[in-house]
Amino acid sequence: MEQKTIRILNWIYAAIGVLFAVLVILTCTVWHFSRSAMIADCLIIFIMLMGFGYLEQVLPMQRISKAVSQGNIMLAEIKSSEKVREVKDTSFHACMLVQLNLDLIAENGGRRQAVLESRFTSGNSKIPHGYVYVAYDAKRPGEIGLVPTQILMQHANLEPIIRTYEETVKDLCYLNVAYNHGYQIQTMRETIQKVKQK
Repeated sequence: MEQKTIRILNWIYAAIGVLFAVLVILTCTVWHFSRSAMIADCLIIFIMLMGFGYLEQVLPMQRISKAVSQGNIMLAEIKSSEKVREVKDTSFHACMLVQLNLDLIAENGGRRQAVLESRFTSGNSKIPHGYVYVAYDAKRPGEIGLVPTQILMQHANLEPIIRTYEETVKDLCYLNVAYNHGYQIQTMRETIQKVKQK
């Protein structure tokens, strides 16, 4: 899911770049360096970049929320993780692109392996072993995305699905998943200690 979102955002960013180039050419040739045209160009580009930054933050969670509201979630066990590279978003927040090796667990207990690349906050250097929920697109089962715990708690209709997983898989060790300019995954103990420190 996140890979498709990144592709969409890259196309939007490219369109902003083309628009910027067109505005510069128009300002130079047609409007002959008019001060009001230059101010309007800068204002338009500034507004578009602010809108793009907003989309970059909101769009991934919007797609995941839509899949979760339709009940398209699956339990996943994080087997291992590997850092791919450092990246920055348009707001210059440092993130790590991390590859997660997952075992996706169906409601009947069947398992299949999957690999997921996602942006994590740079402070979340070590991803613990445990269980999380992933959202998937029913039309494209290969596209998955981590579901933050907060989004799970907002949907009461997921209780029967979660209860089925808890009966099927023994010794579940849930991890707390949060999203703020990138994912953060912690054990519940780490989350509670962090809350106590505040």
